[in-house]
Formats: sequence, structure tokens, C-alpha cells
Amino acid sequence: MKTLSPELQAHLQQELSTTAILIKITRRDGEILGFTSFDADLMVGGVTYKADAAFQASALESRNALSTDNLSIAGLIDDAAVSDTDILAGRYDHARVDVYLCNWADLTQGLMQLRRGWLGEVTLKGGQYQAELRGLHDLLQRPVGDIFTPTCRHDLGDAQCGV
Repeated sequence: MKTLSPELQAHLQQELSTTAILIKITRRDGEILGFTSFDADLMVGGVTYKADAAFQASALESRNALSTDNLSIAGLIDDAAVSDTDILAGRYDHARVDVYLCNWADLTQGLMQLRRGWLGEVTLKGGQYQAELRGLHDLLQRPVGDIFTPTCRHDLGDAQCGV
């Protein structure tokens, strides 16, 4: 269940609403970048969400099953926001991503968190970057440790074999 303020909930129940999507990316080095679907920059919680950053988010697919959520983010390389040097250095790989909904006409109503996850590997292609958002379900699909069986799982003499 999503938590949101009574004011934002009332706003969303109106026939017309003034909402925008906010995407906050927190790199592993602590650098925070914000992007918005609104046509002007928005300052929320000390983060400036840039409207002029050339990015595009795909439609979000989310299922009740334990399959991985599907959301990709793509955009043009812009040294003011995202540089190819940072991407090639891996500074955006596995960065935390928070996706919010807000009322841009009254930011005091707070945010509704739509999604939280991490970027997969960020790639460059033709002057654009592309990344896939990996949700919390993705963590459940990762191997956590080794599997041990009564018989040895390695071939004699291979790199994993201790003999």
C-alpha cells in the first residue's frame, strides 16, 4: 500500500490534477541527480529535479508475481547532467533510483513513492545512455551463496578445484 498525505490523496481524486513524475538517482559516490516530467525545474526535499535534462522513461510494467519489474531510462548525453565520462567510469552502475509522483502546483502536499530500485549496467550507444531499473524483486532472484552437495561440483583440475 502506498502512503501519501491526505491533501495529495484528495488532489489525485479530483477530476483534473497537476501531477509530475520525479526521478531521483543517487550514485554510489553520493552524487544525487533529479529529473522531472514537468516543463520547469522543481525543488523538492533539497533536490532540484531538472526539466531540461533530455531523458525518457519507458512505461512501467509491474506484476504481482515475483518477476522483475520492467522500466528503462534513456537519454541524451549532456555534460551538465549526465556525462559520458561518468558512465564509462561506471559511476551510474547500480545507483539507487526513486520514482515519485507529486503535485507540481502545491509541493507541500508531499510525494507518493511509485517505485524504488537500482540501475543495472548503464550503457552508451550513439550519443545516448540507457539503463534498466531493477526493482526489489530482482534482489530475490540473485544467488546469495554457494550450493554444497555430497559430491564435488567441480571438475578435477579446473580453476575452481582445490586439488
